[in-house]
Amino acid sequence: MSKNNNPTTSDGPGLEDGFGSIMQSVREGASRRLTEYEGTVRESPGTALLCALGVGYVLRSVPVLGLIATLVRLTVSLLKPVALIYGAVKLYEGVQRSAADRS
Repeated sequence: MSKNNNPTTSDGPGLEDGFGSIMQSVREGASRRLTEYEGTVRESPGTALLCALGVGYVLRSVPVLGLIATLVRLTVSLLKPVALIYGAVKLYEGVQRSAADRS
């Protein structure tokens, strides 16, 4: 019989557990940085205001929406070839597995 490679039914930690722990560490890190930034802003509000104005100016001058639209178009155009390659790989793995089961 073939071995079950489903990460959710294996004895070790599943895919959802790993993703949940990664998200938890990201939340903790973001919370810690937010607390640090709040302290920095309270210590020197003038510098924080100048930094915010600088970032706002840069974001206004860079065509952010155009970059996002280009990224979305590129992702959508690559979706079909990636799905085709993924399907081909899964088909190949299935053929290899059935050939190994017959042996």
